[in-house]
Amino acid sequence: MNEPTSEEIKELWKRCGLVYKSFSREASNSCEAACIDPPLTGWYSAEGKLVSFKTVPNIDLNNLFKYAVPFLKDSNEEWLDVLVEWAKDITGNYGKDALALFWAIWESL
Repeated sequence: MNEPTSEEIKELWKRCGLVYKSFSREASNSCEAACIDPPLTGWYSAEGKLVSFKTVPNIDLNNLFKYAVPFLKDSNEEWLDVLVEWAKDITGNYGKDALALFWAIWESL
């Protein structure tokens, strides 16, 4: 099972509703409220919650089930089939469970 490239990881998170927002220092200093609580550059959920500071969110079961599976459930009627495929793929692949789920979700999007 191949490791996804950084571009594939970014694309999966974007397809699942996460957005990368970059804030410059000048922009954060332009308003008193921003100076008190400056916005952070990073990956945000659709609700505006910071998911990962600066770096792309990790491909692990926690993040996949927290952000990708609910998105898949809402956007794809066959989301349960994706989880069944994942279960088949992890059989005999100890330690590759998150990677198998990544590729199962990738194929369904």
